[in-house]
Amino acid sequence: MAGAAAPKSYVVVNGLRYVAPYMVEQDYRVKDAMAGMSIVDLLATCFRLQKGEQDMDEARAYWQSVVDGGRVSVKRRRASRDDVRPITEGHVVVTDGAFVTAKQDHIKIKKHMHERVVNGAVPEVLLDDGDWLIINKPPGIPAVASEDGLNNVVDITRSLLAGGKRLYLIHRIDAPVSGILLMCRSGATYKPAIDALAQREAKKQYVARVKGCFPAGGAVCDRALAWCSKGNHAKWGYDEEESGGEWRASAGGSIRARANTYKPAKTSFELLHYLPEHDESVVLASPVSGYRHQIRAHLAVLGFPIANDATYHGWAAVPPGTPHSVLDAAPAAEEPPGTPPAKKQKTDAGGGGRCCSQRRAPQPARPVQTKQAVYVDDEARTLHKVLEATRQPWCPKCQWVTEILAGTSARGNPDLDGLIYLHARRYIIPALKLDVTSPMPTWAAPPPAPVADS
Repeated sequence: MAGAAAPKSYVVVNGLRYVAPYMVEQDYRVKDAMAGMSIVDLLATCFRLQKGEQDMDEARAYWQSVVDGGRVSVKRRRASRDDVRPITEGHVVVTDGAFVTAKQDHIKIKKHMHERVVNGAVPEVLLDDGDWLIINKPPGIPAVASEDGLNNVVDITRSLLAGGKRLYLIHRIDAPVSGILLMCRSGATYKPAIDALAQREAKKQYVARVKGCFPAGGAVCDRALAWCSKGNHAKWGYDEEESGGEWRASAGGSIRARANTYKPAKTSFELLHYLPEHDESVVLASPVSGYRHQIRAHLAVLGFPIANDATYHGWAAVPPGTPHSVLDAAPAAEEPPGTPPAKKQKTDAGGGGRCCSQRRAPQPARPVQTKQAVYVDDEARTLHKVLEATRQPWCPKCQWVTEILAGTSARGNPDLDGLIYLHARRYIIPALKLDVTSPMPTWAAPPPAPVADS
């Protein structure tokens, strides 16, 4: 009946993979800094929506409704031997939003889980020898779940291709990236594979399609990288000194950045072919290290960003040794999508940009990734039926999806980010006698041969 908890199950509609919504319990233990807060204030502070930018009054109102609905419970335990507070045998439902929390309280929150929507393609098996299970990952699917969910490539592969048995993930690639993903079935294979990657014994090759005519002689980029968690992208310093982890003073004498979070990274690139019709090049990338977004960032450093990568398109490197007086006079970087307006003026440890250490280069407007509208139902009204079978009347996501399916949502259908032109082509681990190659993606095909005159 409506509102009943549903088992986790896949539903594929119009090429997209959904998971039927289901009930979960989220756990939280009260830390010292939060002890003494009311349950509503604590939850509103720790679990604000909109990436932490939700208005506090709005957040308190939401969590008060969750408490009023009986979906929050607390188990109290003694914080020390001298603690004389009464304890509970199990979790007790909280009925008052003013309930005062204490250190080490164990809070449980009942949630209605709507998992992310992903590409509905089934991964292609490249090698399955009973131990290794290596796949060609389709774009638009994350490697692992952000929470305990099903819509990630490991669980999809386990459910559809491995008989539900456990799989060990050896490494990750970004959700919009396609290509080789190494998994195995046993710890005996997992540990030496992880060790080989950590010791940089594995040889990796990626194929990328970039803007511009890439140099025929190839290129090498060894710019150190760091991660900007607010913008969710890699960043690099203006010059080698800044990227190398040294203190740097601005012209005014104040400390500009301490870049000791920068990590060494090196990638070599080789031109495969040029596509004159689009003024784009297909290149082979061989990363020596394995930093997050390394290939994408290094291509941007060289001035050849991946053609449809909206995160790095239009970002260019600043030549080493450029004086800060010149940098300060240059136009500021355009912040990556999703940067909150209140934070755009904040200088981080990247070395002088507003949000990042890169500067905006005068290039064409950023392209849009290949996208597909989400929650578009089929003729059989499959999504309507799934929602009605699992709907919870108090769930705001259920209400939102209902409005989308009915065509009454003011925001319209959300989009699912598709692929970017980056593909894991080949992995070689000599110590494990592993050498696996994936098919070339269609976007990496060479230009058609010229037609000879008759």
